[in-house]
Amino acid sequence: MIQIPETLENFSLISVLDYTWEKREAIAAPRPFHALSFRTEGECTYETNKNEITIYSHDLLFVPAHVGYVQKIKKTEHLFCVLFHANLPLQDKLTVFTPKNSFIFESLFSSMCHHWNRKLSGDTAKANALFFKIISKIHIQQSEITSAGYQSTFQDALEYLHENFTNPHLTVKEISEVAAFSESHFRKQFKALKGLSPIQYINELRAKYALELLQSGYYKVYEVAEEAGFFDSKYFSTVMRKKTGYSPKTLQKRLTGRL
Repeated sequence: MIQIPETLENFSLISVLDYTWEKREAIAAPRPFHALSFRTEGECTYETNKNEITIYSHDLLFVPAHVGYVQKIKKTEHLFCVLFHANLPLQDKLTVFTPKNSFIFESLFSSMCHHWNRKLSGDTAKANALFFKIISKIHIQQSEITSAGYQSTFQDALEYLHENFTNPHLTVKEISEVAAFSESHFRKQFKALKGLSPIQYINELRAKYALELLQSGYYKVYEVAEEAGFFDSKYFSTVMRKKTGYSPKTLQKRLTGRL
């Protein structure tokens, strides 16, 4: 979820930009200002030391101040980008939101860019007003995501995931169908709501369950991998090392007091 309060302290617009970029890779150093962008077309992956996200056409992206990133543009893209100063709670991750009625946001960003860059009397005030209209619409739509109807279908999918995470054949497509979402939309909304991708979330559940099985002392390492839903012991070992710093075999010895 994009977290920009509707009331901002010490707010000031810096610039409103209209970009078209070809396929490329670039490094952006941390900057002392925030950026909110809307893509009318294209596809781009952003990597930081905290997260990695892929942005598609009609997505909104918020880049907090002091967060650098590596940008990998996969398809020629066009976007509007608003640079601004404001006192916001500290954020260290990029966040994305896919709005409904994206044409409304495209119109607002386009109009804001027009007024900001035309610089006639009253244009700066109009650009500021349009910015807060955009923020208001983001808040309204994000709150709708957590409303009863939308949340219910997402909750159904989440429950299905929890009931079936030990199945090594479980797929994100299968889970998304429970929520009646497209797979790409489900991935975006899952990341926005849970802070992890579906695969990362599943691996967290499997790793937690594997720790319980290892601690029991009743299973061999390869049996733990199978019971927890991992396809093979090698991948299981990779996940557990990343999570705990130890191989499953060493971890089992530590947990059972044999080391």
